Amino acid sequence: MKLKAFNIGVSYLCMLLLCTQLDAQVTIGSGYYPIQGSLLDLKEQNTLNENSKRGLLLPRVALKDIVKMDPCISSDEATTELKNSHIGLTVYNVTDSLIVGLCPGAYVWEGTHWTRLPEPCGPPPAPLNSSNCYIVASGSESEEIPASRAYIASESRADLTPLDRSHKVSLQVLWQDTPSLIDKVELIGGDKGYNSTFKVKTNSGKDGNALIALHVGPNGNNSDPITWSWHIWVTDYDPNSVSPDNYGPNTVNNSTVYKHKNGDKDYVFMDRNLGATNTSSSDINSMGMTYQWGRKDPFTSANGNWTQNVRTLYSYPDNTPLEEINEVLPGGGTQPSGNGIKHAIPPSGSSNLGISIQNPMTFYHGSYIKGNNLLFDWYSGDDIGSISDNELWGTASEKSIFDPCPAGWRVPAYNGDNSPWHPYKTEDDGWGWGGGNVAGFSIISGKGFSFDGNTSRTQLGYYPAGLSRAARSYFVGGGVGDNDSHPSTVGGGFYIIGYENERIEAHYWTSTFSDNTKAKLMNLGVGIMGNSEVNEVLSPKATGASVRCVKE
Repeated sequence: MKLKAFNIGVSYLCMLLLCTQLDAQVTIGSGYYPIQGSLLDLKEQNTLNENSKRGLLLPRVALKDIVKMDPCISSDEATTELKNSHIGLTVYNVTDSLIVGLCPGAYVWEGTHWTRLPEPCGPPPAPLNSSNCYIVASGSESEEIPASRAYIASESRADLTPLDRSHKVSLQVLWQDTPSLIDKVELIGGDKGYNSTFKVKTNSGKDGNALIALHVGPNGNNSDPITWSWHIWVTDYDPNSVSPDNYGPNTVNNSTVYKHKNGDKDYVFMDRNLGATNTSSSDINSMGMTYQWGRKDPFTSANGNWTQNVRTLYSYPDNTPLEEINEVLPGGGTQPSGNGIKHAIPPSGSSNLGISIQNPMTFYHGSYIKGNNLLFDWYSGDDIGSISDNELWGTASEKSIFDPCPAGWRVPAYNGDNSPWHPYKTEDDGWGWGGGNVAGFSIISGKGFSFDGNTSRTQLGYYPAGLSRAARSYFVGGGVGDNDSHPSTVGGGFYIIGYENERIEAHYWTSTFSDNTKAKLMNLGVGIMGNSEVNEVLSPKATGASVRCVKE
């Protein structure tokens, strides 16, 4: 009797399998036929809307890492072919650890990593082109700054090493240019690895600049390498509060931007240099910061409009002055490392992008070479730009991840006569552009220049004059008869007069390259004959010059 029942059961199962193979579609939960496009249809009722009171229960799996298949498949067995064959594998993950980028929810295997449905854990990752500079008002707190920017950058470029997502995250204030500028810096909710965010709180009655470093490594402290850094610009100036309607200065709540028409289109400029806390010609704080072309991190300006003395930086939180160090001394020899801005000659012939990110307080310059003051690129570390990235600050239409301006602003691109600074010129405007006096462009003796404009649409505000940081060490003669047999060198990274006749100039970077070693900057100056000039200069990419941000 048992044998007969067994035979009937086997026969029924075979018929079911045969029917399933012939039809290749299955309904589970009812005897209704599956809908046309499905291989597997889960339903209790044959309706198009509500057709069940129960759902699909995914298997609960404790995943180990967002880039590993464990425990579904051991990492030791997971070949590329096996990983690709499992694309679409879906589980409900129960691991809750942002250190490895996982939190409870449904995950689909994509071949190289798990993707959470419908969205990632925690805050969304930083956009590739988000900001390296945050404006924070005095006595207030910054918005949340995502650490994921460092990971995105490292994973998006072949010349950077991807960060280990299992490592720990920590923060450090590298410097502040005003004592007691920063009150505190803290991770929001502690270390969450890739999904970490932090805030910066500033002290009341203070303005200035600071640099915050992100460390990622096994130790969770400052002994781990720096993987990214952010410029905190502490100022009550808020360029985003102004929506300009008219050409010339537009002001809201003491924040001014300049709407400017150059004959091609409208541009909106900040009224001050990046990092400046005012626009006064009698205050060195109008100088702002200086930048090497293509780098995101700021360096101090000179301590005055026309001096080689550098500004003092301070440690956090004890406000100890940090000494700027030049590794080459006049007459030869080297100076011990200091704890402030350092000057160094980078390796040659390979991308120095990684070391520049890990060393945001190091100004990379070239060594002294007789007759060559114009060629040097910190990125390649040589005079010929043997390798190059001419879009480190983006293209004419797109801001890059290394652009130093705040969100919504960028380093201006240069486009010949359609440069953002080029005056709107008609027969009646009377503007000159290089080689002759520029109408509406006035000189503030010993301090800088003012784009007053002879019409409202040509006004651009005050531009401080100052020395650029030198891209090379320079020969400094020791007296009559001195020659290159025993050269003294100075200036690599220091402010030095590097242009003919020591004429007064102000130098402002554009995002546009000239070739593998040089980029274009706008030069505002007093010419040899005493006339005012505004023109293009091709400058070594290692030069440190000012930035005036323009609205994207």
